[in-house]
Amino acid sequence: MRKLLNVDNPVVRKLGIFLDFFLLNIVVLFTSLPIVTIFGNGISLYYVMNRYDATLNQPIIRIYLKQVKQNFWTGIKLFFIFMPLGCLVLLSFSFSFSLTGFIALYSKVAALVGLLILNVLASSALFYFSRYEAGFGVSLKSSAVIASRSFSVILSGFLAMIVEIFLLHPSGLLTLLYIVTFGGICGVTYLNYKLLFPAFKKYE
Repeated sequence: MRKLLNVDNPVVRKLGIFLDFFLLNIVVLFTSLPIVTIFGNGISLYYVMNRYDATLNQPIIRIYLKQVKQNFWTGIKLFFIFMPLGCLVLLSFSFSFSLTGFIALYSKVAALVGLLILNVLASSALFYFSRYEAGFGVSLKSSAVIASRSFSVILSGFLAMIVEIFLLHPSGLLTLLYIVTFGGICGVTYLNYKLLFPAFKKYE
């Protein structure tokens, strides 16, 4: 029993990681309720994942809340750049189903390509702002350059696009609510961090 409860036990460590992510997930949900804070929270969450990956002995909720404050205005700027464009593209994709023939096909393809590009740029921007300090415009440009040269960043944007399309259906939204309630936001962010990290590391 003593060995089972030892903090060095792999099972205990896995449970500890799950608990950390579960508690942080609750905090992320509450801080994201204003909606406009989503991008700033995304930057903060990537920052936490970077620190968490380096060492497990980090007060991640305290680090996250500190980063939320620091990234607030950057997140607001990103929100008003990407969110209106994303909503417009998703609405265009939904509207394309009411069309017929070649126009419908063209509309669907154009909307999907636009959504993919937006997701790739947004994903790269969030990760870039979480790791580097530079001017807003410089950071956006640099993150876009990295995104255009990295298959892993494009893959991240593609996976995000699949999720977004899935959410257009009511059952997809219900599934998402179940997932995010049980630590899904932090879990997905950590996996995405692992996917994006090599693409950015080689430019450091």
